[in-house]
Formats: sequence, C-alpha cells, structure tokens
Amino acid sequence: MFSSKRSSIIFVFIAFLLMLSCAAFFVIRGIEYYDEGYILYSAQRINQGEIPYRDFHFAYTPGSIFLTSFAFKIFGESILSERLMAFFISFLTLALLFFITRKISGNKLLLLIPALVYLFWGVAHINFVWPVMLAIFSGVLNCFLLLEGQAKRKNVYFLLAGSSVVVTALFKQNFGIALLVSNFLGYLFLKEFKDTKRVFYYLLGFAGALSLFLFYLLLSRSFIQFIDDFITYTIDRIIIEGTLNTQFIYGDSLVNKIIKTLLFLSPFLMASFSFFLSLKNKKPYIIIGGFSGLYYLFGIRPTVDYNHLVPLLAISGIPLVISIRLIKKKFIKFVLYILAFFLIILGLHTALFKGYYRWEAPIIENNFFANNPKLLIWLDKGRYEGVQKLSLYIKKRTRENEYIYVNYYAPLIYFLSERRNATKFALHPSNKSMQSYQREVVSNLQSKQVKLLVTHISNQSENTIVGKFINKYYRPIQIIDDFVVWYRVE
Repeated sequence: MFSSKRSSIIFVFIAFLLMLSCAAFFVIRGIEYYDEGYILYSAQRINQGEIPYRDFHFAYTPGSIFLTSFAFKIFGESILSERLMAFFISFLTLALLFFITRKISGNKLLLLIPALVYLFWGVAHINFVWPVMLAIFSGVLNCFLLLEGQAKRKNVYFLLAGSSVVVTALFKQNFGIALLVSNFLGYLFLKEFKDTKRVFYYLLGFAGALSLFLFYLLLSRSFIQFIDDFITYTIDRIIIEGTLNTQFIYGDSLVNKIIKTLLFLSPFLMASFSFFLSLKNKKPYIIIGGFSGLYYLFGIRPTVDYNHLVPLLAISGIPLVISIRLIKKKFIKFVLYILAFFLIILGLHTALFKGYYRWEAPIIENNFFANNPKLLIWLDKGRYEGVQKLSLYIKKRTRENEYIYVNYYAPLIYFLSERRNATKFALHPSNKSMQSYQREVVSNLQSKQVKLLVTHISNQSENTIVGKFINKYYRPIQIIDDFVVWYRVE
C-alpha cells in the first residue's frame, strides 16, 4: 500500500515538473502589440502613480493590471516580469487541476488530461497576464474550495469560495457573473450546499471581498469613473451597440463550416455532458460542469474567434474526465479517451505551428533572444528588429517622459519607448471611438503640444475627427514595422 502511494506521488511530481518546463518554454516566447500591450502599459501607468479609471480609461476590471504592476515592482518593468507572473498563475492552476482531478479519479492517465489540455490550449496559446486566464485560475480555485468544503465540512472553504467569485469578477467581469450563476446551480441541485451556515459564510466572503473593492474605489476617488467605463465599454459598446459582434459560423464550404462549428461548440458540449452525468449520479461535480459551461456561454460572444475559443477549450479537460469517470458504456468511454487524446495533440500542434496569438509568427519560430531590458524574451528576428527600431526611433525624436500619441490599438509602443500617453485612451484607434472621445483626444494633443504620434499604415488617412486633425497638423516622416511615425508641422 505504501509502495503504491509512493509511486503515485513520484508520478505526479515528475509529470508536474515536466509540465512546468513545457509551460516555461511557451511563456518566454512571442510578442504582440495589442492585448498584452494594453495590460503592460496600463500597469506601467499605475507604477507611474496614475489610478485606473480616474486617470486613464480601462475596459476591464483592474485585477490583471494590479497583478502586472506588482510583478513590475518585484522584478522591474519588462515583458519578462509580466510573463513570470503569468507562469506563477499557470503553476497554481496546474496544481489545482491535479488536486481536483485526484478527487474525481485515482487513474493516473485521467490525472494528466485536464492539466495537459489546460497547458496546450491555455498557457501555450495565451502566455501573458490576460484577464481570461486569470479568471480561469480563480474559477478553478472556486471549484476546488467548494469541493473541499463539501468533503471536509469546514465553513472556511465556503467563505473563501464566496471571496473567489469577487476576485474572478475583478479579473474579468463577465466570468465573475458566470461563476456566481454556476455556484447558484450548485446550491439548487446539491443538498450539501444548502446548509444555512455554509450559505452564510459564502455570502460573508462574497460581501467582504466586494466591500473591500468598493472601499478602494471610493478611497481612490475612482468609483464614478469605474461605473462610467463599465457602462461605456461593456453596456453601450458591447451589449447595446454590438461593436465587437462577429458571426458564429466560419468557413467557406459546408464541410468546413460543420467542422469549425463543432470545434467552437465542443467546450459547451463537453461541459453539458459532464453536468448532466453528475446530476444523474448525484455527484458534486456539477459545479465543475456548470463552471465550464457558463464560462463558455458568457465568454464565447460577442467576438467568436480563435483567441476567444482557446481559453474555453483549456478548461474542457475536467468535464472530459468527469464524463469518462461516470459513463458506464465502454464504447462511449473509449470515444471520450480518443477525444481527450485528440484535443491534447491538436492543442500542442496549433500552439507550436499556428501563428502566435493568431497574427504573429508561430512560437516555434521565436528563437531570437531580445536583450532589450524591456523585453528579455525570445522573439522571431523580424519582429524584434521592428519593435527595436520603432522604439529607438521614438526615443531619438523625443525626450524622456515626453507626451506622444498612438492612434491605433498598439499600447505596447508606449511601454517599449517609455513615453507617456497624452490622453486617457489606449484601447481603440479614433475610427472606433465615440466622437466625444475623439474631441477629447484632439484637445489633449493641442494642450500638451504633442510633437510626435504614431498610426498604423492601415489608418493613416482615416476620415475621423482625430484623423483630420493629424493630417492637417502633422506630416509622416518614417514607416517602421507597419507603423507610420508623424511629426508636428511647425
């Protein structure tokens, strides 16, 4: 008995170390100007003394930029520092997945599936501090706490579970709501969760964490601005105006459409199957199926694309294991094993050979070490030369801490060039901004006497308030890495 337990511990330890080594390989490679740049530059603004929402607009809840800012304080301001934080979050998530899967089944093969699916669809594809990946960590943590609380009958787990819902909302608001609904389903269907004392501790944890965040907003005098940004970016732009809406079904031929639709639906189908199996067998695992399924429903829209799909696939490993564990028919069990194997191999293949973050060079080609103190990761040589040349050019044409403006969704330029944004905006170029925001941008450019700005080659002649102002008072002086540098006409 002792020998069997010892061999199991050794197996898990070795598997965990190998997965961490693999995660490290992916985490230190690749770069993109857009989403990661948004987090990096927003965290940099915090370290410069600015307050989110009050001093600059931010489309998400602030958990991701607080964590990145904290990483900067420990390791210094670089992409490597932020990636180390991403690696730490991945480490915690992998550990939680091992603990949860061990509760579901003692089978060593099943133990590996959720961790490998998360590794190759999550960490390997989105290897930076991004709200979705943080919400996955806190969602997995919530499931672990509820299962532990139910098994050990300790109220402190329910207190922490309630707090973890608020933490999830602080990482990404829609997933916080999804997790709260998932927990409510557990309350509806599991009698163990209906204990009055447990519900009290859960609500106490939820209310306590929420109160702390509200107190921070009031103390920092950013509450009104936080609500305003939430209404503008989430309610008005996404829900009412549908500015990010895309079609759900992709592909040219009918066969292509069917294959892609099945792939895009697969996380929800796997989550639903495990939910109903758990319900039928009266298992507490329904909270996992609910967590995965509701994350899908709250996360796949409005923008249905590859980058929004991969994190949802990353959490489909646990529902798969639950289904394999509970299904009695051997043929279906065999099919689910094949599906798990296919999912893992496909995730690894796409992570290595598909364009990094969809638009960049594949990870396998990112083998050039960027010794720029702001980078310190491996890139493809062409991208490194582009970002290096652009940031150095901006530095030569401006003074330290001088205001510039990037009229494109490429906030990484601010971060690498170490120049300040003349405005409160960093998310969208002017052709996707409201006219009131555009007028504010023009006012900022005038009042702060901005000499240098950057556009993308695709929007250098846009017919907007900001675009017309740029073309009237600035002239293009250099094209670098698909970006156009403009200088003010004296």
